[in-house]
Amino acid sequence: MADIMYNILNSKFNKKQNPDIKRRIDNELKMLDLNDMEGEFRAVYEMIKYLREKNIPYKTGGTAANCLLLYVLGVTAANPLRPHYYCKDCGKIEFSNDVSDGFDLPEKYCECGKKMEKDGHNLAPEQFWGVEGETSISAHQIPINVPESAFSDAKEFIESHRDMQHLQKNVGVNGLEFNCENIIISSDSKLPERDPEWHASIDANEMREYLIGDYKNVLSLEQTTEVQPSSFKGVLKMYGLTRSTWKGIENVKKIKGVESDEGIVYSLEDFGYSLDVVPSYFDDVFDILIKENFPPAKAHEEAANVRFGRGISKAILDTLFENDSLPWCGNAISLLPRAQGIEELINAFRLKRYDHGKKEESSV
Repeated sequence: MADIMYNILNSKFNKKQNPDIKRRIDNELKMLDLNDMEGEFRAVYEMIKYLREKNIPYKTGGTAANCLLLYVLGVTAANPLRPHYYCKDCGKIEFSNDVSDGFDLPEKYCECGKKMEKDGHNLAPEQFWGVEGETSISAHQIPINVPESAFSDAKEFIESHRDMQHLQKNVGVNGLEFNCENIIISSDSKLPERDPEWHASIDANEMREYLIGDYKNVLSLEQTTEVQPSSFKGVLKMYGLTRSTWKGIENVKKIKGVESDEGIVYSLEDFGYSLDVVPSYFDDVFDILIKENFPPAKAHEEAANVRFGRGISKAILDTLFENDSLPWCGNAISLLPRAQGIEELINAFRLKRYDHGKKEESSV
């Protein structure tokens, strides 16, 4: 797998190895070996190549997009690196600390004269691989959703793959989900059967403009919603908040907001304080607990509890309340991974692009 990774990276960056990217790739390759998952990665990679050759759409979820290896292999759509510019012509990459998400970077031209692409969602590898010393078991799950018509082929591909022969396999109750160790194949009726443009590159400006302009429909919000996001980060935050579970809050879609220098400020009547201090994804819980000086293993364990609907443990709550910190923490029951939110928004954009293409075909 290391050879495959570096062949792809050398092609993308014209053999210019960025030290930050190389360090992360090497660390994740070590985790791959430590968790004995090379066979699963190879099987998923070869299945994805098969789906792409057949123009079959697919999408991923969970924390898979936190893994840079899966992104390099073309399995996930969300780039987990820090916000950065990238020149397709000369391979130059330039990281930026000016924004929290690369889709919100301003325009920039490379020294070679070409317009640079904007990317990078700053997704930590720990959310996929786990943290050293953690007592809970990290899932390392790789969920792949395919159209209903492609489910049997995808299932058979993984089931019969040479690296999957020795692994336990299970079929879901409804017959539309298949598990093979960490690989989960599911049927998705919303995905089109075929689309030659599905995996085409995504323009950050075009996607950002679409999501901000049509966010109510994308997020399934009530049309009376008053808030108006002004950035990809804002839409992403709203996606997480409207799909979270909070104790004592009946409808998280009752969102109001006002503009600020930093973009959008959220408030929720049921909370009584700004939602800027409220996490929208379980990744935020991990980051905040780290800032509160909790050990990484404990912070990851508590974040995982929130992800899977168990909420933060009483011992942590007592400590935070005693320190008068994080007044929201007792209300957070279940939060999605940020990687899943980004993948879902990318999928929404691809569906929009597909529908637009079908309308153009019908009008000819």
